[in-house]
Amino acid sequence: MDLFLEFPWKKAQLAPASITKITRELINAHLIKEVEFPDLGFRGKPITGLEIISQGWQFLCVRINKDSLILSLYELNNKLLHEDITELIANDNHSFNEQLLTKIEYFLPVIKAV
Repeated sequence: MDLFLEFPWKKAQLAPASITKITRELINAHLIKEVEFPDLGFRGKPITGLEIISQGWQFLCVRINKDSLILSLYELNNKLLHEDITELIANDNHSFNEQLLTKIEYFLPVIKAV
């Protein structure tokens, strides 16, 4: 039970009503959902947990290395959906910006099919 005392909501020093409001907003935005835990033999109100809804929510990850550009599409649960690794040849900021935008413009139609 001491583990629960160290979770971020205690460190954030938010009032319980604020946490409830934030949770409701995340549920309404379909980012999280409530899940019931099986009866663990505790008395009182059943425990309700929260789970991330990862379907339909994705994020684009851009990794820039010395000589490569890696574009990846992930679900919120960190499942890799698509990745594209390309060579990066940039001599100055302008050529880097052009290459980056070109690679992203190429990548976007590919990930729409995923």
